[in-house]
Amino acid sequence: MITLALYTTLAHAPMQATAPTGWTSSDRDVTIRSKRYHYTASAGYVNLPGEKAGEVAARMFFTAYTMPSDPNRPITFVWNGGPGGSSILMHMYNLGPRKLVQMDEKQTKYDIVDNDNSLLPTSDLVFMDPVGTGFSKADKADPKTYWGVEGDIQATRKFIQGYLDQTGRKSASVFLAGESYGTFRAAGVAYPLIQHDVNLKGIVLISNAVNLNTFAGDDYNDVVYLGYLPTYTAIAAHHHKLSDEWNKNPQKAIAESIRFDKEEYIPALEKGDALTAAERMALAKKLSSLTGIDAEIFDKSNLRLDPERFRNIIMKEAHKPVDRYNGAILGNFEPASKAAVARFTQYLKDEIGFTEKTEYVPLSFVANFNWKWGTAIVGPPNVSDRLKTAMVKSPALRVLVAQGCYDLATPFFGEERTMLHLGLPDNIKDHWKLNIYEGGHMMYLVPESHVKLHDDIEKFMTSLK
Repeated sequence: MITLALYTTLAHAPMQATAPTGWTSSDRDVTIRSKRYHYTASAGYVNLPGEKAGEVAARMFFTAYTMPSDPNRPITFVWNGGPGGSSILMHMYNLGPRKLVQMDEKQTKYDIVDNDNSLLPTSDLVFMDPVGTGFSKADKADPKTYWGVEGDIQATRKFIQGYLDQTGRKSASVFLAGESYGTFRAAGVAYPLIQHDVNLKGIVLISNAVNLNTFAGDDYNDVVYLGYLPTYTAIAAHHHKLSDEWNKNPQKAIAESIRFDKEEYIPALEKGDALTAAERMALAKKLSSLTGIDAEIFDKSNLRLDPERFRNIIMKEAHKPVDRYNGAILGNFEPASKAAVARFTQYLKDEIGFTEKTEYVPLSFVANFNWKWGTAIVGPPNVSDRLKTAMVKSPALRVLVAQGCYDLATPFFGEERTMLHLGLPDNIKDHWKLNIYEGGHMMYLVPESHVKLHDDIEKFMTSLK
């Protein structure tokens, strides 16, 4: 759960700063880790050009935080996933200079406080909302033009180039930071940006999803089950479903789960029907010891347990599933509640001076349901090859991957496998790093992990300036 805290602020009208036409800006101050920073907060739209001269196809909303006193600062473009999600979570819970704080258990009251784990001291920040999310909207174009793998990637490239052009920052060092499907977007847009002379330095992939084969499986895609097993173990240990030894030492349990995965589980699944009854039962019992799920269930499930079934039965005595995005908690937690969104839009008005007549859309189910996956006809979409291309074409590019150990949406071991199978040449094989954090899909909701994630990203970025 988000840490509950009390905080009181004195409201004051935003001081207007110079901004491109149609953008609203204000000069602000924030305290981050006991140090005071002066910055400019901006909100507005970057227009995507239409087919005809002067025509606007779509308007993409953003919120930006910059320190104009230092023109050499890098710029980090940030977004969430979905697809169909706005950037509110990465913005107001993770990287922005101000953050939402839940004030009650019912998620009806929120305050906004300074964020000690903001990246603002390290980089200017631009939070982008894809078309159909947030306040972003299609104008002359059909919104479905942007609701798909390729349309989304092209819109993102045009947005970034448009922002850099309008702010006179075309030569700035650029970083990308995406979460979940936002990692898919970041991997997909990386090489097109490089082709258009954007100075891309690094990519931060939070809850990596560049290859959907990692978690979209069936009996013919054993990668899924292999990737999830250590996550099952981590969640089971957290809920004290394993042996006393492993419950007290979850790292030891996870290490054994990974060893078993590599040395025994993979070869066993490869044998298929050639497994003897004795071998099958021995495997089912071992899987039970690593997950807290009855061996009989594994036996009847062909030794493969999908994450949806796991989350529904691991805590069956509580009559609740564990959360898909954080298996350490029960139920389904939604940080972008209606009240949180309302408080965010009020923040835009009070602190930046931005108002909009339409409602802010935190997650567009219309966009999600109409998403064009392109390659899905031949298998789950995969842009890991595009990430590889960007890394090969720009050898200075570096990638940081962050995974939550209780995440049932993008399992950490499966995502490590994705990165290990990029097929990188020897000279850039070490140009990526993966870190695992206590928590789930949004590991930054765990206070200790938020601190560590910030420190890791800051170290990553400062090493590449």
